[in-house]
Amino acid sequence: MKGSKKRIVYFVAHPSQYYIYKNVANKLDNDFEIVLVYTSKDILNTLVQNDNLSCQFHEITLYPQKGFLYSIMNLLIKEFQLFKIVCKYKPQLLIGTSVVICHIGFILRKPSVIVNEDDIDVISLSAKLGYPFATRIVSPIICNLGYFEKKAIKYNGYQKLAYLHPNYFVPDIEIAKRYLPISKNNFLIRLSALSAHHDIGVKGIDNKSIYELISYLEKYGVVYISSERELPSDLQRYKLKLNPLHMHHVLSYVDLLISDSQSMSVEAAILGIPSIRIS
Repeated sequence: MKGSKKRIVYFVAHPSQYYIYKNVANKLDNDFEIVLVYTSKDILNTLVQNDNLSCQFHEITLYPQKGFLYSIMNLLIKEFQLFKIVCKYKPQLLIGTSVVICHIGFILRKPSVIVNEDDIDVISLSAKLGYPFATRIVSPIICNLGYFEKKAIKYNGYQKLAYLHPNYFVPDIEIAKRYLPISKNNFLIRLSALSAHHDIGVKGIDNKSIYELISYLEKYGVVYISSERELPSDLQRYKLKLNPLHMHHVLSYVDLLISDSQSMSVEAAILGIPSIRIS
């Protein structure tokens, strides 16, 4: 441990959670040593590897396949790997969104803080598995935590303001120009992998709908697709190829987002971009 600094293990499982981590880490850097643990979700590895992080970090590799069985297997992988990491670094606190931090914290008698932005009925399975073992639950004031309200630390705001508030993020039109013809109408279709446990049985935008959306939107502007899943070969020409660290700059200068991703739909709305979520 560096000097007398206390240590925090911060666990992120989604790109949007990483952006929250960055700002929190900057605030805590003088007083704490932070160990970042992240999963092989979408572009998380790229984000971490391309940032100049001063902390220790560890990637947990998961199965990319969808389905209940793989969700259980990935949960067990996260439990085992995080247990080893916590035993190695001996932190004073665990923070994150995954229920595994609650279990590991409970087993090793370390306080755990879950950061959440969903009502309990939306994530009922993870709430049942994790909330009983959590020390505290941090969420927006509008979230319903049911029986676990007694553990809540609530704030008057939205989670994604932690990195999209003007104090932390200012859109750069020069960056956006690298990817978009700013003088034209630009439409972005965002496709999620829908691989989280609460996405089991959920259907997003299918290929038939993508073709219909493109056919309509191309009458009015340029269409781009940002996708976590593999696209058919004839849709590859619409694929938005960019540095993941530039996504929010690009999102700030599109004219419309159509998405089956909850996270990006909220991000667009916060940035003042009209967004339509299909789920």
